[in-house]
Amino acid sequence: EGDNIREVLQYMQYDPQELNSQLHHSIENALRKKLISHQEASIIKKKYKASLENYTYLVV
Repeated sequence: EGDNIREVLQYMQYDPQELNSQLHHSIENALRKKLISHQEASIIKKKYKASLENYTYLVV
């Protein structure tokens, strides 16, 4: 067992909450410009949140 992506981001001085906020802002802009649908926005948010808990190594 190793570190998850959230932990590695914190080690590198990134704030996962701030990154989440920036992503949310980008998604809202894309929705306003009709570049993505609400369904796509939801998928992006879910995948991003789930990815932070994944480990940094490939699991096969």
